[in-house]
Amino acid sequence: MTKAASSIWTAELRLLLRSGRNLLALILLFMLSGAAVWAGIAEIEHQRATIERVEAEQIRDLATVEEANAGPEGDAGYNAYYAFMLTQDPPPPLAFAAIGQRDLQPYVLRVRALGLQAQLYDSETYNPELALPGVFDWAFVLIYLLPLVVIALGHDLVTGERETGRLRLLLSLPGSGLWRRRIGLRYGAVLAALGLPLIAGGIVMAAPASGIAVMLGAAALYCAFWFGLAMLIGASLRTSATAAAAMIGCWIVLTLILPTLATGPGHAGGPRGHAPEATADTRRRRLPGVHHQLAAAGASRLDRHPVGRVDRRVGTSGLVYVSGVVGLMCTPM
Repeated sequence: MTKAASSIWTAELRLLLRSGRNLLALILLFMLSGAAVWAGIAEIEHQRATIERVEAEQIRDLATVEEANAGPEGDAGYNAYYAFMLTQDPPPPLAFAAIGQRDLQPYVLRVRALGLQAQLYDSETYNPELALPGVFDWAFVLIYLLPLVVIALGHDLVTGERETGRLRLLLSLPGSGLWRRRIGLRYGAVLAALGLPLIAGGIVMAAPASGIAVMLGAAALYCAFWFGLAMLIGASLRTSATAAAAMIGCWIVLTLILPTLATGPGHAGGPRGHAPEATADTRRRRLPGVHHQLAAAGASRLDRHPVGRVDRRVGTSGLVYVSGVVGLMCTPM
């Protein structure tokens, strides 16, 4: 880059940062992105600590159960039927940037064969209305807040020059580097304010560089779309206020209305009535199948491994059911 070109880029950068609105929008985006990354890291670290703590308690609990039921007087079926087994969903390294529904769905759960079917619904305790806005993470900043910053920086890029009477003069200048510099500086500043906290968070969480690169690439394409839309609207309208209102309308339609309408066909094809009634109906259809599967597996297991004595406390049907649970747990998936 020559000295003249460098001075031109420096002058354009000063012009960009001279506007208090542009500077405030970039600083606010950087702070929100950093806060979202920090909140995501804190949530993922909390989940990992919870999983480690539950794993330690699970080891002690299983040792206690095995010790209590050891020897000839112990109940051999207790460990398989009453003892809790640990299931977990550890967060991946990039989960801090897009938490998704990890705050709603259980990431660690202790299950046992007793009442197994009822434990499928342990995650139905949250309020769907409160969970509708989602969590504040980096993906939330990218999807919902980044377009607002682009609107603040780009809605008057063309219309502002038209209102001040400089547009004809700028269009008459030779070459087309002026608009590339102005759009490129704003585009790069927005990506830097959004991406630097993500890169820092990826280093802290030891996330793979390829994953960070993919997320930054998706953010670059998303940002380019909104800047292109801003230029298209700015070139079509005459005043900055009209351009800003049109872009706000596009933001509402593209980020709020269309995603809501997209889920309409799925809800229309589902069962009618209230949600509790649909849930109860689903459970009534599933539970007989679960019991039948357990009983069939138990009978098959008893045929292969006959026992010489039936425990009077359980009875034959109970022994068949317990054997079914054991057989399903021991069957490779």
